[in-house]
This record gives sequence, C-alpha cells and structure tokens, in this order.
Amino acid sequence: MQEMATKAKGSSKLMSLYKLWSELDEDFKLLINNRIDNNGDGSSLLTLLRLIPGKRVEISTFLLQEFMTLYEHTKNDFYFRVCGQQHMNVTLEDVLFLTNLPIIGRPIVPTDNRDQDAFYRLFSERTSLLSLVKLRNICCDTNRNSDERIKAVLLMIVTCLIAPNGNGQNCKTSYVQFIEKLDEVNSYAWGAAMLAYLYQGMKEWKTKDKAIDGFTWLVMGFFFSHFRGLYTIFNITAEENQAHNKPKLAYLIESLGRTGANHHKKINSAL
Repeated sequence: MQEMATKAKGSSKLMSLYKLWSELDEDFKLLINNRIDNNGDGSSLLTLLRLIPGKRVEISTFLLQEFMTLYEHTKNDFYFRVCGQQHMNVTLEDVLFLTNLPIIGRPIVPTDNRDQDAFYRLFSERTSLLSLVKLRNICCDTNRNSDERIKAVLLMIVTCLIAPNGNGQNCKTSYVQFIEKLDEVNSYAWGAAMLAYLYQGMKEWKTKDKAIDGFTWLVMGFFFSHFRGLYTIFNITAEENQAHNKPKLAYLIESLGRTGANHHKKINSAL
C-alpha cells in the first residue's frame, strides 16, 4: 500500500497542465476561455483546464491511500466497501457532477498506435510519439495557427487527465482520431472514457500491483461528494461557494491541495 501513494499518475499530471497554462500567452488563454464559455469546438475537453488550481498543489496521497484500502476487486465485481458491508463505486453520474464532462455520445475506443502520419497531419512532426514537453511547446508556439495549438492543448488534456498512464511523459497517436476534427470533439463521451480508464487502472493496481493509471482525483471527489462529513473533518467549506463556471472538482483540488502529500499524520488523526 505504501507504494500506491507514489504511483498515482493522474494526480501529478494535473501539474503538467498547470505548467502549460502558466506558459500560454494571454491572447490564447482568452480564446480558450471564450470557446469554453460559448460551448465552442472542443469545449467539452477544454473545460477541464478549469480544474487547474491557481498555484501548485499536491494530491494528498496518504488520504488517497486511506480511501483505496476500501477498494475490493473480485472476479465478477469491483467496488469500495464502505459503512460496513455497503458497496459503492464511482459512477458516470459522479464524473458528470465533478468534471462536467459529457457521459453520453460517441464511444472512445482508441486503436493501437499505428497511425504513423497523425502528428505530421496535425503539427508537421514526423514522429509516432510526442513528449509532453514537445507538445507543450506546440501549444505555446504563437507562430502556429490557433487550430493547431488548440489540438495540441486537447492532446495534453487527454494524455494528462482522460488517460494518464504509467509511462506518462509521452503522447501517443491513439487519441488523435478523436480530436483531429475540432467540430466533432464535443460529440464524444469523454466522461465515460475517463471513468473506464480509471476503472482499469484501479483493477491493475489491485491485481497486478501496478501504478494507478487514471485520474485519481475522481476517487477523492467521489468520497467527498458522498460523505459530506469529510468537509468538516478537513475544515473545507461547501463547494457551492465556488465560481459557477468551474467544475465542482476544481474547488476540492484547490482546498485539498493545501494538505499536501506530507501531512499524513494530520490526515490519519482526522480520519
């Protein structure tokens, strides 16, 4: 269980987007925000940029560890065992409530990494693998047109939040097909994809002792939204006080980030 705390990939990737947002020029930020506010092309994913806190934060890994001790995975079922014998799990409704991602729409079924020309079509880059650093540079390149830069931002979001993995530092071509046509991005069920990836990550953590691939902040949000007493325990005011143009999870990320990964004694004592 100690290893789990240092292996939750989806939490640290939020800081990759924090770095990206801090480096974007103000005109491009304004374009993104306008696209989100007006439900423009790609807004379903771009909204996740509003999960980014105003400063660097750490996920409370020891609190995540406590929650994951309740996770069970059997041959035919998987769930969190809470309140004695009650079985609960993160659902599509939770994803919608916490992130505002669409949970219905066209399915996202990535194929193998065989589209060798994908990055060339998008960015004139002859490679089948782009590092997050290179992708971030494309996002920040003011000499590129806005569509190219938006597509690079969308791939950063997919790589960091929808399907973060143990490799973590590279973007594959697998998801290019879902963001290449900007006017189709909002037609996909991104919330369902995020949840499916987290489910698989928790399964492999439990059965194969691997890192938790997936956006683990969903686990934190799930427990806080269903067990409201946690807000009192950690002295966090209700998220209803946050700005209405942000996903619900944004407020929890900002608030829990103050506890940090190293305040485990305080967390354990509170629980």
